Amino acid sequence: MDAADTAAGDHGPQARRRRATAADDPGTLLAEYTRCLPRLRRVVAGLGFAPADADDILQSVFVAAAENPGDYRGPAEAEAWWCRLVVNASLLEYRRRQRFQKATRVVGSELERAAGSHDAEAGTAGGVRRAEDLERVRAALQEMDGRLAVPLVLRYWCGMDATEIGALLEIPPATIRGRLRAARLWLADRLDPPE
Repeated sequence: MDAADTAAGDHGPQARRRRATAADDPGTLLAEYTRCLPRLRRVVAGLGFAPADADDILQSVFVAAAENPGDYRGPAEAEAWWCRLVVNASLLEYRRRQRFQKATRVVGSELERAAGSHDAEAGTAGGVRRAEDLERVRAALQEMDGRLAVPLVLRYWCGMDATEIGALLEIPPATIRGRLRAARLWLADRLDPPE
């Protein structure tokens, strides 16, 4: 490596060669993607997406990465790179769904008002209660701000600590700890049963 490469950082000839290698050999990208896939699935599932939706997100991320590897820096940093891509794609889908849900709530409330609403009581068996609780958590995560939801999911569903999350999201660990605390408080407040 010469001084020009060092000064150029990720924009020099070596960075172009790394990106060219990834683009020329999709097998490398596929191998790294396959190796990282279990963690990527946990990230997407932790954000509240159903398995079929998670597969759609992961597939679209892989296709986009194969077409344009962008800032892929090689196998040493592949897991962090894939996680960043999946988190960003999940957040985009998450925001799209929030916009859709907001629009459908308006239409739904108008329909309920017109037709008159009625509630059906669900059974109280333990399995039903657990499913309801899980659905409440999933719905709350969908409503939570992405800046809070992503660190929460990475911490509790993927088992990462604040330092690892900070490195992945390129945010200081102290900020991650603050966001985790805020997310826990928000979630506790949101899930507190109505009195």
